[in-house]
Amino acid sequence: MQNATHKVLREFVPEITIPFLDDIPMKGCATEEKDETLDATGCRKFLSDHIRDVEKILNKLREVHLTLSGEKSRFGVPEILVVGHVCDSSGRRPNPVKVEAIDRLADCRSTTEVRRFLGGCVFFRLSIPHYAHAAEPLYALLKKGKRFSWSLEHHEAMEKLKRALQSPPVLRRLDFTCGRPIVVTVDTSPRAVGWAIGQDDADGVRFVGRFGAKILTGRQRDYPQVKRELWGVYTAMRTDKNFLIGAAVMLETDCLPLLGMIANCSTPDITMLRWIVYVRNFNPHLKHIAGKKNVVADMLSRARYEGEEEMVLTAEEEERREAWCQVSVSEVLPFREYLYSGKLCDIGFYLSSLEKREDWSDAEFKKIRQKAYGFLLREGYLWKRPKRRDGEFLHVVDDEDTKLELLKECHEALWAGHRGVWATYMKLKERYWWKGMYSDVDKFVGSCLRCQFYSKVRHRDGLVHTFPPSIHFRWVLDLVMMPPGLWGMKYLVLAREDLSNFVEGRALRTKSVEGICIFVLEDIVCRYGSMGSLRADRGDLNAEEARTFFRRYGVDLKLTTAMNPEGIGKSERGHPPIVHALVKACDEKHKQWPRLLPFALWADRSTHCTTTGYMPLERREEDLADAQEKLKQARLKNKSRFDKTHSLRSKPIQPGDWVLVYDSSFENQHSTVRKFSRRWFGPYVVLAVNDNATYSLRELDGTVLRLAVAGKRVKLFKKRDDTSELFDFLDLEHGPAEDDYTDEENATEEEDED
Repeated sequence: MQNATHKVLREFVPEITIPFLDDIPMKGCATEEKDETLDATGCRKFLSDHIRDVEKILNKLREVHLTLSGEKSRFGVPEILVVGHVCDSSGRRPNPVKVEAIDRLADCRSTTEVRRFLGGCVFFRLSIPHYAHAAEPLYALLKKGKRFSWSLEHHEAMEKLKRALQSPPVLRRLDFTCGRPIVVTVDTSPRAVGWAIGQDDADGVRFVGRFGAKILTGRQRDYPQVKRELWGVYTAMRTDKNFLIGAAVMLETDCLPLLGMIANCSTPDITMLRWIVYVRNFNPHLKHIAGKKNVVADMLSRARYEGEEEMVLTAEEEERREAWCQVSVSEVLPFREYLYSGKLCDIGFYLSSLEKREDWSDAEFKKIRQKAYGFLLREGYLWKRPKRRDGEFLHVVDDEDTKLELLKECHEALWAGHRGVWATYMKLKERYWWKGMYSDVDKFVGSCLRCQFYSKVRHRDGLVHTFPPSIHFRWVLDLVMMPPGLWGMKYLVLAREDLSNFVEGRALRTKSVEGICIFVLEDIVCRYGSMGSLRADRGDLNAEEARTFFRRYGVDLKLTTAMNPEGIGKSERGHPPIVHALVKACDEKHKQWPRLLPFALWADRSTHCTTTGYMPLERREEDLADAQEKLKQARLKNKSRFDKTHSLRSKPIQPGDWVLVYDSSFENQHSTVRKFSRRWFGPYVVLAVNDNATYSLRELDGTVLRLAVAGKRVKLFKKRDDTSELFDFLDLEHGPAEDDYTDEENATEEEDED
């Protein structure tokens, strides 16, 4: 019930409501924050705001088809009844009807009646000072094997509990958002230390949130006065540190020398110095008050308690506490069982009751008790104990919605800055704990939309190498733009044989399909016969006229993918030596390059190839097998080097995966505005993984892309279960043009070693 109610109203917790089972209290405006101005409807603003909050709750309940009890519902009232307590602007106190019913109970005549009476009192134990000491005689009657015998002592204990319920103190919750400091008032007597945690309201009136008291051991009573006072301050802050961490703290005490000692760290005692360092960690504002004004803490420290021996820590217990091994029970709120599941829920139940459930076996109960030593229960929440004494307690989180909110806050919030996995994990690790936190952070950060679309990291597949089966079987062609030369020549077309590295070239006036096809026919086919395949980049050969021409001569034309010069790496690496030879031969007379081109080609053909060790013009049949083997070993070595020096995918992309496509225009543009543009298009769905290291993709709406994409431009898109955020984030007008891709059947991403 609690878990279901909390999930339904989670977006309104705790600003508007904090549901408990089937009770849904809705908070109004605080008295000091009431806005009495009238809105457009003539209603006071604080009242209209509350009406809107109520409307939100009711609409949410109607949305999930929950029915409310009109008879039990109350709206616009100054106080409400929630789980046996009357709650109003001053705080909470026991329901007078319940208190009156308990007050009418007569003396108990059996253990059953004792349990009935204590069952009513324990429900309001937070409002009864020193409840355990007052009820101890009654609990003694319930001991196993003891005969029931009602006496005057038991009657007085029963009356004491009734009187305590008649005038219970009103405890208010501390406000950590108002900016007013949390006041810690401490006083230490020769017998005990007492303190009060409070705060001033908007009118400057002090109210109390909780009290505390500890009985000093015999050794502690022998401390000098200042050391005893310092021990009291240290004990108070250590006990209630969960209410002080992160808040502005004011420390009040009537021991003036102690304040100077804390402010100046002026003590030769190492133990006292350690206590001072702990106190100063809270950065408290020190304030001296007269002893006669320190009435609350003074009373708690000097009062005599029933069963004081139970409040004094023995040496063994003190060592256990210092070793962080004690089991702590919540003193303020019941265990919030709806926030935990499995073993954590069992541990929380045990810490809140120190009892064994009926469905637990002895072995299970033993394991739960052992694991409970590593946890603390405070204000109904589980906290993980630190492994080191100087460590911090970690808030245990087991609710999936809470985990998601924390992950968003520590990664996507403005102050978080979308940092990486380790940085986000360290932010969470300092404050929270749950099993499998690092893997959850890794999954969440990896699936962050903005991190994926704006990331500069690119992963690649392994290099795909090719081996020519024979000489003149595979040629690689490319077109180089040159300065205007003789006879109107502006372009240089080069074709290089894959095995021997032999080069053919011709100067062209225009960059046309006809000129390139004539060059291939006259300078290659007519000299060496029809080739097996010709590789080229996506230029003018990406036309039906070129395909028809090469199909007529039985040539398999393969065009590389867009933005992928590695596909014709052999030709790309062959450009610089020829162009540089022409530059040096022309000697700044750039128009002469068409006349000097045959000499540059001859120089390239007569130069030994570093891969095979032979000159391209040497065509001896006995050397072909050796050259072919050397070329194979060189390309295998190049693949090994490439795979080691590049970031390869840890997981191969499979059909059906979602992927993003890189915007390669970032490689050639350095505009400052582009820094704020998305670097990836998509997402797309992989239809097929092609043999030439390319991918066939489709849109999310099912539209198939006509052209394939090079593997180096594709990365795996990590999507979350909830895709609504993705579609809100996507800008549908921002997408790749079809011209950025090439035909799947003609796509290749192959790099060869020169």
